[in-house]
This record gives sequence, structure tokens and C-alpha cells, in this order.
Amino acid sequence: MTQREPYCETEFRGIIYGSFVVPASDGTPIAVKRTGNLSRPAVIVANGVGVPWFGMHEIMAQLARHFCVYTWDYRGIGESEPVIRQDFSIERHAKDGLSVANWFGLEQYSLVGWSMGVPVLLEMYRLDPGAATKLAFLYGAPGLPYVASMGRIGDRIFRSVLNGALKHRLVPVLLKKTMYRYFEPFVKFLSVSGFTSSKVDPEIIRKNVRAVLDENTLYYGTTLLELGRHNGWDVLGSISVPALVVAGGKDWVTPEATMRKMAGAISGATYLVHPNASHFGVIEEREALWEPLLRLLMK
Repeated sequence: MTQREPYCETEFRGIIYGSFVVPASDGTPIAVKRTGNLSRPAVIVANGVGVPWFGMHEIMAQLARHFCVYTWDYRGIGESEPVIRQDFSIERHAKDGLSVANWFGLEQYSLVGWSMGVPVLLEMYRLDPGAATKLAFLYGAPGLPYVASMGRIGDRIFRSVLNGALKHRLVPVLLKKTMYRYFEPFVKFLSVSGFTSSKVDPEIIRKNVRAVLDENTLYYGTTLLELGRHNGWDVLGSISVPALVVAGGKDWVTPEATMRKMAGAISGATYLVHPNASHFGVIEEREALWEPLLRLLMK
């Protein structure tokens, strides 16, 4: 196993993260954070769309007590720039994740994903099924997520509007400026609309929202389009390792019914519902989530 040294260390809420730059197969620099004990089993964490490493801090801080934990910023997101090849497909992100594992010499590891991280982990498993020893899918659809949240008509409308906006750059620029100007009302709207809840950590949700607003609009929007196109439902039947599927009872972004169907398609999967959790259950339900997640990873 290859152990590499970080170029610097970052402290966030009392947890020390080592910072690395890992080359993807096309040369794009991928920003990686590592924390925990190097002598312990490896866990790779995949984040939500547009959210850098700190979006999963609440989970990673707990995992760090028992594992060596890795996470990366998706290409074009956070510190993972410049982008050499502007391919933002879920398959491409999965290949970047495997590049991270290979660079650190990880032959086996557990995979934990939230939101967009769920299909990314599925594609990592598809590409290298022998490496993953456990899979945890948190509040994220395995494919066609906008169909799950908005129906087929809503999916077509949303992707058509998004595609049109990306072709007329002034639209997203004006939208971002408006959200910057009315940042606090926008954060409150996320809670009122049910995207988050009053239980979400206010510092982390603001940090997440600010990070998304700071992203390259073209890269972020294209990633959203690719996410909507991706369909990884066919992978579920091939999963032969212990798996945990966690849903939020109030998550309209990835409805509970979708997560229940996903769990049913994975042989022997453990299914868990947090009745009051929104899409940000990874932050809201960190205590309730920790025990079943640790039980899975300790198998």
C-alpha cells in the first residue's frame, strides 16, 4: 500500500485533514482530503453535487475515529481545477474516484456516498467491483434523480430550462448575483421549501450554499445535466457486498419510495428511514446515522 504525504494540513472543527492533489487519468488535478488513522481500513466518501469536502464533515469526523477516510472534490468543483477534459459525466467522476484510490495504493475500501455520491459510488463499483467491501447509500437515487423528484414531465422541463440557461450565460450570472445579494433569505427559503430543515447545522449549510454559488457556473450546470441523464439502476442487482440504504421521510429531492425501491433491488441490503430527515439528513441525523453506518463498516 502506498502512503503519501500531504502538501499541507487543514483544520476544520477540531479535525485535521491532509490535503493532496491527485492526477486524474486525463491530467486534471483532483483535490483530496484525508483524515483518520492510516493504519485503519480505508473508507472513501463521495459528496453531493457542487459541494466540496466539508459538506460531509459531520460523517467524516465520526469515521475518522475508526478508519482512514478519503474524499475528493469533483472535477471543476472546489479545488479540483483546472479541468483538462470537460467531461462531467457520472462515469467520469467515478473514474476520478478510482484514480484517487489507485494513487494512494488502496486495494480494498468501503464506499459511502450522499446525494450525487450515490450514483458515483455505483459506477465505481461497476468499474471495479472487487475493490469495494461495503457500500453505504445515503439520501441519493441510483439513477434518473429528477424523474424521482419531479416526475418525467418535470424532469424534461427542468433539464430543458437548465440546458437553455447554460447556452445563455447571462441568465445564470444574474441568478447567482441575485442569490449573493439575498443570501440569508435564500438560505431560509431552502428550509421553508423542505430542501433542508431547522435541524441542519447553520454554519455548514451556509458554507455549502456559498461554495455552490462560488462554483464555475458552466461546470456546475453541466454536472447537474449529466446527473439527470445518468441511470445506474442496472448495477444494483450485481451488488454482492454488505450494503446500507438510508432514506429521509421528508426528503422530496430523493423520495423515500425511491430509496425503498433501491434497497429492494440490492440482495441483503439493510434499509433505514429517518422520518424527519430532509435531503440533508447526513447533517441533520448524524447521531442516528452513525450507529448503523458503523455497524455496516465494521462487518
